[in-house]
Amino acid sequence: MKLLEPFGAGNRRPNLLLRKARVLGTPGRVGGDGAHLKFTVSGGEGNGTEVIGFNMGDRINDLADGSIDLVFAFEENEFRGVRKPQMRLKDLRPAIP
Repeated sequence: MKLLEPFGAGNRRPNLLLRKARVLGTPGRVGGDGAHLKFTVSGGEGNGTEVIGFNMGDRINDLADGSIDLVFAFEENEFRGVRKPQMRLKDLRPAIP
């Protein structure tokens, strides 16, 4: 993603598609009113990547089958001095077999 920067009006951050991603652990709703969706996915081997879906807390039931297709934008999240990759969720659906 760094090779595609800088992002802005003339070079929008790309949206990516990941099919049949495995939901790891227990997804949750976050934020004061539970408006946001937060979970971890794995597209293969590895520990997984954190996903945040702002104002998508009501979509938590779409994760029930444990395998999803998702559209996202990669970004870097910094919290308390720790930086890590994060997927900003744009849309999701249960994976189609």
